[in-house]
Amino acid sequence: MGQGNATRGNIDYTAWQNCLSTNVLGPARVAETFADNLIASKQKKLITISSRMGSIAATSALNSIVYRSSKAAVNMVMKILANDLGPQGVTVTSFHPGWVRTDLGGSTAPILPKDSARCIRQIIAKLGPSDNGAFLNYDGETVP
Repeated sequence: MGQGNATRGNIDYTAWQNCLSTNVLGPARVAETFADNLIASKQKKLITISSRMGSIAATSALNSIVYRSSKAAVNMVMKILANDLGPQGVTVTSFHPGWVRTDLGGSTAPILPKDSARCIRQIIAKLGPSDNGAFLNYDGETVP
């Protein structure tokens, strides 16, 4: 999906479109579809799973242009939604799940999916309006 080793000169643009559709348009559509429900709900929280690889400030890499750009784009979408929905009481937050042992993360990744999910769920339970627009690591640290 993320075309991990894509660099300038060897990009599959169809794969890039598919990656953007999944990683950016998917969360944007869900947010747009359920925005009114979130505004009316008791738990006014909109959460998306992003990646530290989408941090513009934290990258010096030359690879993974497809995946990185899709995660940077979803981070921007969530930041704009934070500006839009925050005044209506919705807390919009993006999470980096850590280097998780999945097909994408590989078998040497140190974090099990259940541990990442548990940590993120604990943080979500404590989120409030001051966290609106934040990009957080699975352990609660801010991602630049």
